[in-house]
Parts: sequence; C-alpha cells; structure tokens
Amino acid sequence: MPKFGTFPGELQEGDLVGGTCTVLDYIGRGAMGHVYRVRHNSLNAEYALKLLSSDQFNDEAARLFKRESYAITKLSHPNIVRIYESGLDNGKLPYYAMELLVGRDLGKKIRATGPLPVTEAAAIFIEVCKGLSYAHSEGVVHSDIKPSNIFLLDKPGASREKVKVVDFGIVKFSRAKDMEHPEGDVQGTPFYMSPEQCMGVRLDARSDIYSLGCTLFEALTNKLPFCGEDPTATMHMQLENPAPTLSEASGGKEFPEAMEAIIAKSMAKDPAERYQTMDEMSQALAGVIETDKWANAMANSSASVVKEADPTASLNLPAQQKSVRVIVALAVLMLVLCLVFFMISRH
Repeated sequence: MPKFGTFPGELQEGDLVGGTCTVLDYIGRGAMGHVYRVRHNSLNAEYALKLLSSDQFNDEAARLFKRESYAITKLSHPNIVRIYESGLDNGKLPYYAMELLVGRDLGKKIRATGPLPVTEAAAIFIEVCKGLSYAHSEGVVHSDIKPSNIFLLDKPGASREKVKVVDFGIVKFSRAKDMEHPEGDVQGTPFYMSPEQCMGVRLDARSDIYSLGCTLFEALTNKLPFCGEDPTATMHMQLENPAPTLSEASGGKEFPEAMEAIIAKSMAKDPAERYQTMDEMSQALAGVIETDKWANAMANSSASVVKEADPTASLNLPAQQKSVRVIVALAVLMLVLCLVFFMISRH
C-alpha cells in the first residue's frame, strides 16, 4: 500500500469525496479509475470507493462508469458486490461506494497456489453461477467474467457466501427498457470473450457462460484456453479454434469426465450448444462434487473391508484375546482325547 501522501490517482488520505466519504487508504486501480478505502461519515462505516480517473474522463467513459453503477445498484444478491451510494465528486467525476471486501481475487489465488482441485473449483464456480443467474434474471449481462473479477472472501459473508462477482464496468443489458448498446461495439478481455462478443453482436446470458467456461479452464489448469500473439489473434482463436481439453492443457493429467464435459459444453462456439442458463451449469458442477463424494465414500468403504479381511490381523490381537483362543484350543484337544480313550476302552 502507498504511504500517506503518495497515493496514486486524484485523492490522498483525508480527502472528502461527495461530501460524505473520507479517504483512508488506497486499494488499487481498476479499468477506468482508482479504488480507495473510505469511511462514510454519516453511516460510520467503511467502504470501497471507486472514482473515475480525471485522465480518463470523457463523455463515453462517464457513460460507462454510470452504467456500471446503475447495473450494480439494481442488483441485490449475496454473490454480487453491493453498492451503497453513488454521485459526482466536485460535480464532475462520478464515483460509487461499495462494500469493502477482504480477501483476494481468483487470479491472484491461481498465481499463488497453482491450479485448483476439481471440487474446490466446482464449489467456487457454483457461487459465481448463482450470482450471475440472478444478474441475468434482472436483464444484466456482465460481459467481462475473468479470474480477477471473481473475489474470494477470507471469511464467509452474512449469507455464508464465500465468493463475490465484481467489476461490471462493461456490463450489457438484455432488456431494451433498461439501456441499449449498439452492435459492432467490441469490448472485453480477449482471453475470455465469447465468439459473439468478438464479433460485436448483441449479447445474452450465454456469452457470460462461455467466459465462465474459459475462466474455469484457467482455474483448473493455470493456463489460458486461447492465447494468440496479440488481441486480434486471440479473438480469431475464440472464433475458430475448438476448446482444448483440460487433459491436453495439463500434460495428460486426468480429470473427471463430467468436468471435461462442462468445459466442452460451456465453451461451445454456437450459443445454442452451450448451457442455456447459469442454473444448468451450476447443476452440472454440483454433480461433479456429488460424484467425488460418492467415489471417496466407496474408496473408504473398500479400504475398511480389506482391513477387516486381513489375515494378519490376528497377529495384532490384544494379549487377553490370544489367551482365550489358546484355552479354547486346549479344551477342544482334551475333548478329542477323551473321545478317543472312550472308544478304545469299549473295544
């Protein structure tokens, strides 16, 4: 973190934003502005505040920034970052104050620890699906799903959520009553853009499903599914190249067939061949977790049976049990001898 007086961007510690929020610290830079930790003086609570940079300020940037604020404000879901206030600083630069998240984004986690275990990845992405499913039901298409926009909380939230979807900076609206976006408007991060997004056509929920498939692929392999020499080459690969398998990207490592199927279906070039809703993808991911639990239970059961049937187990019996067995054996031997003696005496 920068020290006092050295914050990047427009603001420094102690500055007042929108007449209500006092800057406490610098968090980082987003696509269109800087993010600060602030204290809301009226509510006596800390938030993260995003302010559009003056060096990026123009009518288009201001429109996109306000559209992001509008999109998140209308969404209320445990797996989506929440906005509490928005406005103009000094009557010019737009800002909004959102919940202050503690943790790290998925991209940082992957870089720090490497590929995620299958069931851990499935659990994280189920929560992402839930947040995006709600957004889609409200007519909002995120349009920039990638690891850095999936935030992993250090501690579960009020609804026990562990994941938040953030940064709706290039959000699209699927309902004309909200806002229109012109066709031919190509925005996004090429590594995760759907084919239709690369072509600049109108997007719907299935575009986010494709991007989430690319993100899941990276989470499981620590590799991008498509990476060209430049953004244009990468977008061409998104349009033309079939999605690689997880195994191919991991040097032959085996993955559950169900997870390979999820990657293939979510990253289908034709939107009609993908999952049609986030709920469908979530159910498929839940199936991976259930299958893993069943496999582990069967493995533990088999190990238990083998242990019980182990012929060497008697070698490890307690001394008291061994003594009882010796006494029983001697008693049987005496009975047999008595029977033999009786038979001989009769003859």
